[in-house]
Amino acid sequence: VFNGLRVIAMLWVVIGHSFNLVATLPNDNPTKLGEFLVTYNYAYLYNATLSVDFFFFLSGFFFCLVVLSAPKSRLTWKLYIHRLIRLYPALTFAYISYRYLAPLFSDGPRFFKMAHEGQVDCATLAPYLFFFINNFRPYDINCIGWSWYLANDMQFFVITPIIIYLLWKKPKLGIFTICFLLAASYASSIYVALKFDIYASWGKYSHDYHKYFYEKPYGRIGPYLIGVLLAYWYIQSKDCL
Repeated sequence: VFNGLRVIAMLWVVIGHSFNLVATLPNDNPTKLGEFLVTYNYAYLYNATLSVDFFFFLSGFFFCLVVLSAPKSRLTWKLYIHRLIRLYPALTFAYISYRYLAPLFSDGPRFFKMAHEGQVDCATLAPYLFFFINNFRPYDINCIGWSWYLANDMQFFVITPIIIYLLWKKPKLGIFTICFLLAASYASSIYVALKFDIYASWGKYSHDYHKYFYEKPYGRIGPYLIGVLLAYWYIQSKDCL
């Protein structure tokens, strides 16, 4: 079931990004494109961000499920070492490719943007990228744009063993901690939306949505925590299912 949902969510991500990329390029019918973007026919595309939340949910669910199934042997500091060993080689390869190789092969209307991001922005943002805090980078520069997800996932990963330990040793305190973090996430999201006048409607979309909410952990941790909580419930009740 999860594999099937993962495939659907991945296709949703690809389709959404592909269309949004085309929409930002020069086109011959900008008026028609603008009319199409605010119709219900486009809803499944601009709501593709929900597929990202699904991957956050999966990350929290399976991390908690695997660790809490054998907490004595798996809930150790080695979790962090293994995580870094898994991520750094691929991240380093992506960084080198994006900074040094991609500008050499780029072409087309957005060539100079790609070259600038690779040669200038990536040099500035390397510390943000490799310390997994690039979701707090200066908004006007970018390097490996999709890596904001990795930064959020790593930040969630850092605090999750503490939550799992509480669920293991003091379940009520662990559940309270998750509920508190969820409430804090919702409260901060509402505050940011009101302060910066952010709307869910695509017709009133603004860059402040990405700058202050979309890439920030306080706006994305909700599905991850729900995944952790659901995994705990599954482990506790699987004998009754």
